[in-house]
Amino acid sequence: MKILCTMENEIYADLLNTDGQNHLSKAGFWARIIGICGIILSAILGLMALFFIMGFSSMTKLLSWPEGGEMMGGPMIFIMGFIYLIMAGIYFFVSYAALQFGKKAREALATNSSQSMTSSLKNLNLFFTISGILVLISLGMALIGFLMVGIVSFFN
Repeated sequence: MKILCTMENEIYADLLNTDGQNHLSKAGFWARIIGICGIILSAILGLMALFFIMGFSSMTKLLSWPEGGEMMGGPMIFIMGFIYLIMAGIYFFVSYAALQFGKKAREALATNSSQSMTSSLKNLNLFFTISGILVLISLGMALIGFLMVGIVSFFN
């Protein structure tokens, strides 16, 4: 690896060969698309959550039973709204990490900056870390769900 030193930062001239640079460029391009689409979808999910929290909670008051009872599912809709809001926040951070990886990878290829490359890989690591944790949580919840269905069906 040939290192050229400049005043501002170290530039790694032979950090990646041409094929590696092409693959990194394509990965950065798709990461930016995933990041932008994910941020848009997380905003839509956040709006849906606010609609659940505000809209349906006020709708339960309007559609209450004449005897003074409330519409069924009112508190559950409110809780679902908060769950959607949490999901939107998590999805936003995952998408933002993908977007930052794409931007920093493009910057690293344009400037041959090791600092930009390190920053892009840090964001890629964050993206995969959060995604991996979410996959493990999802698998655990699915396993618990299957076990619960199995136990309930066994005793019925």
